[in-house]
Amino acid sequence: MAKKDKQKKSFKDGYVSFSPEDLKQQAVNDAPNGKAYELLDEAMTTSSHVSINDKKRGSVDVDDVYPITAAETQDMEDLLDKAEAAANNPNDPDFKGRLNELRNIVEWSKKRHWNFQWMVIIGVLISVFVLSKCSGSEEENVRKYEAYVATVENWKQPAVDTTISIKKFDEYSHSYSLDYRSANLYKAAQLQKTAYFHYSSLKTADNYRHRADTATTSERKESYIKHAENSVEAAEKYKKEYDKLNKASFEDVHEMALDEVEEYLSRAKSSARWIYFWNMFFLILIPVYIFAERPYGYSISKYRTEAKVLKGIKKGGLALAGALVAWAGSIGFVDVVTKWSDGSTTREDDGTGGVRIALKIGLLIAALFVICVVSCFLMLYSTITGLIRNYDWKAVAATVKKK
Repeated sequence: MAKKDKQKKSFKDGYVSFSPEDLKQQAVNDAPNGKAYELLDEAMTTSSHVSINDKKRGSVDVDDVYPITAAETQDMEDLLDKAEAAANNPNDPDFKGRLNELRNIVEWSKKRHWNFQWMVIIGVLISVFVLSKCSGSEEENVRKYEAYVATVENWKQPAVDTTISIKKFDEYSHSYSLDYRSANLYKAAQLQKTAYFHYSSLKTADNYRHRADTATTSERKESYIKHAENSVEAAEKYKKEYDKLNKASFEDVHEMALDEVEEYLSRAKSSARWIYFWNMFFLILIPVYIFAERPYGYSISKYRTEAKVLKGIKKGGLALAGALVAWAGSIGFVDVVTKWSDGSTTREDDGTGGVRIALKIGLLIAALFVICVVSCFLMLYSTITGLIRNYDWKAVAATVKKK
């Protein structure tokens, strides 16, 4: 008997109730159909997956009975036809049953089968939805920077150029934000930013000097002193940039701002184009994937090991995503309960609520990312290999030329 795999088969029946050894024995026992049984034995070992050792020991794995090419499928069918013709008693139940089992294998191998996976399609649709949201965000950025470009182009020269002493920004934690409403506001924001970097570098240098004073080894002390010197050099560089910008004319500031917003606009447009491209690419890929994943049965048999690997990748991705979701769900919130002298109690967050929410969201995003990446990879790989393996494009091209 052919060995039966415990796992569910992708083939029609996945089980053959006899082995080559059984057929050889039957050829001896059933003299009228002896030649026919020999031909059934030959048909059963047509596939290239049947090894010489399998043939010698008369035991074949059920998967290996299935032909893996169109030629092997045809050879197996021819042998079955010969066996039926050679049978002196073709209506014998044992012979007829075994012949039909092998014919079922041939019929399954000759037909095309829908082999696409709904889980992959759903994962790609989720990816398309996420990309659509990202595309909308990038389009919004494009409109924002287009408005900035228009604003900067229409700047009017102020009566007096802004000049600000760097001492005005002597606070290390001083915040800054760029303002494109006018040349003076933009220049002031740039000065503020440069001053921030200047004082930040000085603060870093002081920290390294303090570490050098308390260093336990001469090597660490020298390293801290070197870092402090580098920070001082950076501070001096930002001071020079500040002084140069402080003296800049309206024309210089206008050119600087215009170059900046045009660069931001170019990046936003490029990002929006790429996101739109991949969004449309995977949207179009879905029907192509369904079309590509319609192989002949013999092709499924040929690449069954690869199919198991891809199935393992899919299961692994789903397992990882599920673990991340479970982890996110297991993160609870910690409340501090205070009981007062009057018997009342109050409950308040211990201060880690924000961090816990951020961690939950991060894990859920990671799970979604895993699903999207695995699904897109499987669809892209399956589509490319399916189009190559499952269709004879030379024959298609020849048919088109004839028309």
